[in-house]
Amino acid sequence: MSVISAPDFLSTKSQIRASDLPFVLDQYDDKITTLSLDCFDTLLWRKTATPKDIFYVLQQRPLFQTFGITAHQRMRAAARAYRAKFAAEGIREVTLKDIYQLFVTLTPEQQEQLITEELLVENEMCYAFPPVVELLKKAHARGLKIIIVSDTYFNETELRALLQNHLTSDVFNMIAHIFCSSEYGKSKKEGLFAKVLETLSQQPGSLLHIGDHSVADFDAPRLLGMHALHFIQFDNKTNEVLRLQHAFTPLSTLADSFAQYHRSGCFNPFRGLFATQSIDSSQSLIGYLTFGPILFAFAHFIHNEIAELQRIGKRIKVFFLLRDAYLLYKACEAYAGTPLGELVRIRKFVSVAASFRTRADVDDYLSSLEPQYYNFAVICEQLLLPKELTIDLIKKSNSSLNPQQTFNELIHQEEILKLIFQQSAAYRERLIRYIKKEMKLETGDTIVLVDTGYIGVTQHFLTRALKDELDVDVIGRYFIASHDPNRPPSKALMTSALCDHGLFEQSCTYKEGCVLDYDNEGNPIFDQIRLRDEQYEKIAAIQSECIRFIHDAKKFFATNNISLSFPMLQETAVAALRRHIYLPTAFEADYFQGFQHDKDMGLDQSKTMYNVKKGLSKLREHPVSFHMNPYETRAANLELALSSMANRIFNFDITAEDVSLLRENLKIIVLRGTNMSQISVNALPTHDGYFSLSITANDNAHLGIMFGQNYQWVQIESVKLLNNTQGTVFENNLVFNQMNLKNGNLYECLSETSYLMIMPLPINNPIYQIVFRPVVRLTND
Repeated sequence: MSVISAPDFLSTKSQIRASDLPFVLDQYDDKITTLSLDCFDTLLWRKTATPKDIFYVLQQRPLFQTFGITAHQRMRAAARAYRAKFAAEGIREVTLKDIYQLFVTLTPEQQEQLITEELLVENEMCYAFPPVVELLKKAHARGLKIIIVSDTYFNETELRALLQNHLTSDVFNMIAHIFCSSEYGKSKKEGLFAKVLETLSQQPGSLLHIGDHSVADFDAPRLLGMHALHFIQFDNKTNEVLRLQHAFTPLSTLADSFAQYHRSGCFNPFRGLFATQSIDSSQSLIGYLTFGPILFAFAHFIHNEIAELQRIGKRIKVFFLLRDAYLLYKACEAYAGTPLGELVRIRKFVSVAASFRTRADVDDYLSSLEPQYYNFAVICEQLLLPKELTIDLIKKSNSSLNPQQTFNELIHQEEILKLIFQQSAAYRERLIRYIKKEMKLETGDTIVLVDTGYIGVTQHFLTRALKDELDVDVIGRYFIASHDPNRPPSKALMTSALCDHGLFEQSCTYKEGCVLDYDNEGNPIFDQIRLRDEQYEKIAAIQSECIRFIHDAKKFFATNNISLSFPMLQETAVAALRRHIYLPTAFEADYFQGFQHDKDMGLDQSKTMYNVKKGLSKLREHPVSFHMNPYETRAANLELALSSMANRIFNFDITAEDVSLLRENLKIIVLRGTNMSQISVNALPTHDGYFSLSITANDNAHLGIMFGQNYQWVQIESVKLLNNTQGTVFENNLVFNQMNLKNGNLYECLSETSYLMIMPLPINNPIYQIVFRPVVRLTND
């Protein structure tokens, strides 16, 4: 019988594969007394392609379908739960109960049913990974204590049951302790391992931890002095194949259902009307041909919703929220022949500012902010804090090691909270004066808020602000609504996980500044109008065409006795909106060029909603276009527009390396002192014939990019320092040797030894990106 010996290099490496596991313990002799294992993707694996796919399995379960809960909602709930926990308690770990209680329309009993169902699905999808099970047995045979340390929203009881179901009883009984981050309020990288050591009363050097996450399972334990090994599941090529297979699966599934979809037909009942018109101006093509059918469907939806609410006995008062709902109001008026409600000046900022009564209210607001919107100055303004105090809070937060945590702690100081509540109470009093003056509410009324959407923040916070002062119900009817689990009770013409309708929303707006506050008589106080008159003139032209379309459509269908169903109108509206967003025409791109949103104009007030020139420049630097505005990708080419649209729908796991199989191999001279070496680096194709080369100058090295070995002529678009956090000026560190600048950024390489030298910078391991385009390649006969 042959004996397999440990690889020679095992004792010196920090990463291990499954084939290394049988020999791991041999390298530690008597150094350790405890083996610590990560749980998921180390000991327990799932049958799904990625961890998040478990949520797509969940959404297929009858119970989840009964409550209308999707995978997207389950993931959004988890993200919101983490933010809520941090806002309320300063910790980031949550339980399943924390997650499911965010489904606010469900009872506690229904939430518990969903938790039970999720645990059942996890049990069905999990299995124990045999190589790690064998390692566990070897550790026990050596007399080592075995523990499980997991970053998870499961508590110990839930995780213990899961392990017990997938390990034989003798193996399960080998596990001495199970540590779950949800029960300690700390993840591995934030201090869970310190709790482990404290509980076990052991020295760090007596433990070996193995897990699949480079930071949580390797860096974190090593910082405490523990032994650690990073478990690598797949080699790079295997990982690439599996990742691309997973990315392609949604498209494959869509292709399978495509034929079935077309057997049911695609609707557009407006084609006959279009044939009677001469539609040639840009405002007509946008307002009459595109937005008109969308607004016709919306007006039909609102008209029917009002009728249904009245039928079931609701005493309703309908209010369209200025500014964005102005065109929605006019469209409904044109459709019904009479106003279907009133215009009111209430916006998100107003309803949130008036809602703070308790610490829980503040925490609810803070947890509603996704990371990209967690701006200290904006938060302080929303909490109605004075400017002087805001400056002080921001200064203290930014000077700390953990600015967000410090800011959160400062906001929760008793005197700060007291000030927030006082300011909010005064603001709420002014808002209620406006409401009583303009909305003329009576006890028992049902307020129907009509707006463009998206999550229903105004409705949610307005309900809270009015709950004690006015005995009314607040419901929402929107153009588009999100899939968020904690969205307040509402309905919408369309529901989508994507919110890309900014240009449509801007086309619906009314020319006035946003409401900042109300005076003591309840009159609105406006901000200045920030958008250009030219933009408002274009908006007015679109709005006029939209209203003309609704009048023409009503007449056309009535005269010809053509009946229309809501599903038909709804599907047509969805198709029109998505075409407008993802496949804009040249006349749309030209018409909307220069449009701005007054909530995001940049420091110099020049930022536009899209910028084709800047977008194409970004494409030259990075081939993955998913972060770009659809109008920018459409200007590039149809291929990028379609791939960007598909990614926004399916959230592909695509990297720059996946975009093309082409590579441009360049020789790099690396000079460290008197030592010189040569390496080969692949540049990735980007857009329009350009390539991007990224390289790190380790150990204060000189880098020489040997363009002359490949090209006679080369265009160098840019050289950037990617980790330039200090604003280091480095242009003077670029030396072009035997490369003559001819025009703009076009260089002639005079010989095969022509190169661009990047001189060392006084920063640690600078990372450079060189974007270039071969113009004339070197020919070697």
